[in-house]
Amino acid sequence: MPKIPENSLNIAFYLYKSYEDAERGVEIGGTGFYVGVPSEKHPRHLYIYGVSNWHVAINDAASVIRANKTDGTTDIFDYDPSEWDFIPGGGDIAISPILKIEDAHSVCCIEVKGFATDKIIAEKKINVGDNVFMIGRFVDHDGGKTNLPAVRFGNISTMPTQMPESNISKGESYCIDMHSRTGYSGSPVFVYRTLGDDLTKSPLDFSSFMYLLGIHWGQFPEIWKDGKGNDIKGFSGMSMVIPADRILALINKPNLRAIRDKNDSEREEYFRKHGYPPILD
Repeated sequence: MPKIPENSLNIAFYLYKSYEDAERGVEIGGTGFYVGVPSEKHPRHLYIYGVSNWHVAINDAASVIRANKTDGTTDIFDYDPSEWDFIPGGGDIAISPILKIEDAHSVCCIEVKGFATDKIIAEKKINVGDNVFMIGRFVDHDGGKTNLPAVRFGNISTMPTQMPESNISKGESYCIDMHSRTGYSGSPVFVYRTLGDDLTKSPLDFSSFMYLLGIHWGQFPEIWKDGKGNDIKGFSGMSMVIPADRILALINKPNLRAIRDKNDSEREEYFRKHGYPPILD
């Protein structure tokens, strides 16, 4: 496996049901990740959100974000499930309010330009066999009172096909040959290619890349029979991932765009009042 960028672990955060649970680091909850959305007026300014699964942040009420800090401690964003937004019927995805990230936070965000959109999928010919990895919470060894994300690797097994999502909707998901377990729900999944990975090209044809493929939301279920013929529900070892385009659709929901526009106007008004020039782009 290739070495991943050193700051990649700072993309993920942990989710808990309460402030107290986050402080104690109880072994329950899920994963989320930071996404950076550029201001439409000043593209160098990023609005940073937390993204996770609807079934984690809203249905299971694990809506409290715990973020790592540069001094080795953590900070807690105490959100209620009602403060997270989603598109009804739009998939197992939820987004937090804009986060107040400061220099003291050890945070790395995924900018939307790094999403594997349909256009990128076509341009890079991303398909079955391409490499993936996800960053998330291994609850049995998750760092306790600080976030210590774990990385799992795999490959694309099928391109997006229709499948049920957490009993709330049906949508297209990738099927990924990558082991998962409780706690990884909401993890970011990246697709990457390195020298020699494309068997359709010469080994010397170098075209490396890394994009956000989507968000992990569960494991593909399987039904087995026990010795008495009873059905037993288990997991196939395959993970399911919602494509990045559907995360982008949530980010561009009209009410969220309106909030970003309002914040842009307030920032410009602040500059006018204090005699500072606007940010030049």
